[in-house]
Amino acid sequence: MSKIRILGLGGLDEKAKDLYVLEIDSKIFILDSGVFEPFSSLLGINYFIPKIDYLKENIDKVKGIFLSSPNRSMLGAIPQILKLFPKIKVYGSSITIKSLDVFFKDNFYVKKALKNVITEKDSLKIDDILIRVIDLNGSCPGTLGYVFNTKDGNIFYLSSYIFDYIEEYKISIFDHIKKYTIEKNLLLISDSLNMNRNSSIYPLYKISRYIEKYFDEKKRIFITLYEDNIINIIEIIKLAKEYNRQIYIFDLEFLELLKIMIKEQKIPNFPFKKAMDLKSSTLPEEVLIIISGTRSNLYHRIKSSLIEDNIYNLEIEKEDIFIFACEPQPGNEAIFQNITSEVSKIDPKTLILTEKDKIWIHPTQYDLKNYVGLLKPKFIMPVKGYYKEFVEARNILKSIGYKDDQVIIAENGEIYEINDGNNMGILRKIKEVGEQVIEGMNDELIDSEIIKQRQELGKDGLLTIGCIVSKEQKYKVVSNMDIQMRGLIYIKNQEKLMQNLENEIKLIIEENREDFILNRVQSIMVKRINKILRLSIKKIPTIIIKIKQI
Repeated sequence: MSKIRILGLGGLDEKAKDLYVLEIDSKIFILDSGVFEPFSSLLGINYFIPKIDYLKENIDKVKGIFLSSPNRSMLGAIPQILKLFPKIKVYGSSITIKSLDVFFKDNFYVKKALKNVITEKDSLKIDDILIRVIDLNGSCPGTLGYVFNTKDGNIFYLSSYIFDYIEEYKISIFDHIKKYTIEKNLLLISDSLNMNRNSSIYPLYKISRYIEKYFDEKKRIFITLYEDNIINIIEIIKLAKEYNRQIYIFDLEFLELLKIMIKEQKIPNFPFKKAMDLKSSTLPEEVLIIISGTRSNLYHRIKSSLIEDNIYNLEIEKEDIFIFACEPQPGNEAIFQNITSEVSKIDPKTLILTEKDKIWIHPTQYDLKNYVGLLKPKFIMPVKGYYKEFVEARNILKSIGYKDDQVIIAENGEIYEINDGNNMGILRKIKEVGEQVIEGMNDELIDSEIIKQRQELGKDGLLTIGCIVSKEQKYKVVSNMDIQMRGLIYIKNQEKLMQNLENEIKLIIEENREDFILNRVQSIMVKRINKILRLSIKKIPTIIIKIKQI
């Protein structure tokens, strides 16, 4: 008989930082590696990842990392975990594994990682644990579920799925899980983000029915999309082909990911172009521009790169069509309202889709009931959502015969244990739960002492520096330099100081263009700018540098 423990380090009572720890007879498997991006910057901090002290304490037990999706928000803690476990194997679909190299191309630990592609045709054995794979109908192609076989039955980890057939992926989910319906199933760990809904999501995730009417107008079309909504990209490709429009992609990493999906034959072949290559002579009726981003940064990206600083000379015009095809999320409503207001001032034809118009591809009560009805797991654990959604999941499970002690409703840090396939209960709550902060996806962790230092240094004011460099042009600066001072007293000859700082920053970038490593360049800037400020104004403000690479 087996001793099984399940623990969330992130992703419980929150819609972010998904990282779950499955322990089977003293063997630990890490399920996903999520990140959270705050909706507003705090002292230059851009990302939160789960605190991973528990993994450090059990370093000899960890056997592998199993990634469910190429979604960037599910991968963001990977560099920090790989730094802790440089020899650990990472498993995922072909698209997910390749996306690591897209999102973390400058990270040493990701470059050297033992990355392994796994498909539904494969089965993997780690020690005495058999691990199998299920193709899922998620918002991204390449979304996988994992099945861990134990002496007491199968344990399923299913993230971002729906039950119904999705024509864009041609996946019939019953064909993928029917073999498990005749096996003994112990535990279902299930995504619960749509537990407030009862109906099928199909076809409510589609956007074509709202946007097609604009495609035959002789106007440029701007469409905003969350980058994990690849299923909507497939719809847009079909419309673009039908109406002879070229698709211009704003974000180069997103463009790389789409090209990988084309090569893997997961989305239709299409000659995507870079937004920077859009020519003013191109006819408006031939233009469709996609602006993508994560659920946290998309609207900040629109504001900084399209409205305030037109890095590709893509000014929104009154004659355009602007489609907000992704609904605001809790936390970014304010920036969403700000952006829609700014766009309204320009007065293009505008369409705003809300969550009433389209739904994320995550399981509803309908999907959960169908899975549970087929697999009949003894225990179920809702994950990926707020506590109220877990309670809603429990209520629907009780309506089909489950008891309270068969549903695990956990908070981050609570270890639940199943002994001998029968006894389930909370073992303890670990102290080392919470979050750690990093300044960028590839950056080092920032501990609490550094944050305190920043707060103390902030008494001397704050200096923020931002610019955009082009990877294709050997890290040439392609935007205006944004230098701002906050909390500093008026400085005589301030314009001259600002010009000196700008010249120094440009010089440092120029000196490092042949071997541009972001962390190193930022470190050099901080040291040299500190020196200039000490000599000129006798102050040491907090310096926050943001260099965006496109």
